[in-house]
Amino acid sequence: MYDLTSILTTISAASASFVAILGGFIASKLLSISGERDTVKEELENLNNDLDFYQSENARLQAELDEDDALTFILNHLDDLMEFTSINECYPVNEQVDLSIETLSPYWDKALGLVQELRTALLQKEELNSDNIPNGIAKKYVKDDFAYSILRDTIKKLYPDNSFFAPISIPSISGGLGYRDKTNAIESNKIKIENCKYEMSQLQKRKKQLYAPKGMKLGLGIFVAFSLLCIVLPLCFCPFTTEDYKCYIACKIVFIAIFAIGLLSTFSYLIYLLKWQKASKSNQKSKRKTTRSK
Repeated sequence: MYDLTSILTTISAASASFVAILGGFIASKLLSISGERDTVKEELENLNNDLDFYQSENARLQAELDEDDALTFILNHLDDLMEFTSINECYPVNEQVDLSIETLSPYWDKALGLVQELRTALLQKEELNSDNIPNGIAKKYVKDDFAYSILRDTIKKLYPDNSFFAPISIPSISGGLGYRDKTNAIESNKIKIENCKYEMSQLQKRKKQLYAPKGMKLGLGIFVAFSLLCIVLPLCFCPFTTEDYKCYIACKIVFIAIFAIGLLSTFSYLIYLLKWQKASKSNQKSKRKTTRSK
């Protein structure tokens, strides 16, 4: 009788040791990938919040700049405003204007409404404040710099001979940052927005790589195949005895060959991962050199 039981149990035990090493490596790698996924997700959320902030800040600053430009245009065309001229008639088509007629139209319409309210209040002979603006309309627009400036300068235009009034001047709107500071802040935010978008695109690529990590499917395949062929299969044949010497030799060669192939596949997989990591590091170094040169 020829007995293969001892060989089969030895192969199974040895394979179990290698499977434990390979399984531990894959498990640690998967845990690392899971942690990287959480990190990438958190960074994407932070970048998205920064992007929303910069975009909303630029929208606010641009609205303030538009209001400044609109006020400048309206005070320069105060006579047309007081005659209730349409924006289409007084908008210069042969001159360079900071605002398009589409952007300027809502401000012009608002200014027309203010002049109409002012005239109505003056006809009703309401009590005036220190700027000679009727108290009712002054109280309504006291916190609106755009509206109050138009009301004040319209009064000055209506009563130019009143020595109480100072010369007509274009005030600064929405205190704090000046016009140039707002423009510089918008340009700075635009650069930050582009940087956020670039970083988000790189993180999105990284996110896709983490959801399908290179080499993990192959490692899991080797892990399963090695476990089935080199651990489960030998145990299924235990105890194994035969009186046929040729059958004994053939089975012995097959099981040893399967075990050798399993070991070779495991070592090849580890070497493959090592080469891939070196390639990844060299690619990262080349990318860093490229960005520095730019």
